[in-house]
Amino acid sequence: MVAQKNICRLERSSLVLLQLSSFLTKGRVVREGEVVSFFLFFFFSFFHSFPLFLVCKISYFLLRRISAIRGR
Repeated sequence: MVAQKNICRLERSSLVLLQLSSFLTKGRVVREGEVVSFFLFFFFSFFHSFPLFLVCKISYFLLRRISAIRGR
């Protein structure tokens, strides 16, 4: 039961990674999307009890900070 739940969560998180990466990298450097994907993967791997919306908000915030640092 636990293994099935983790597989479901992993499938959902990988789908979110793909969707969020494609959404965030439109008109941006792909490397920034890779950074966001890494942070999402990190949160889902080690803190998989985090709510999905919180992970997305953190990732979006990180992407905005990276863009601001680059002077965009």
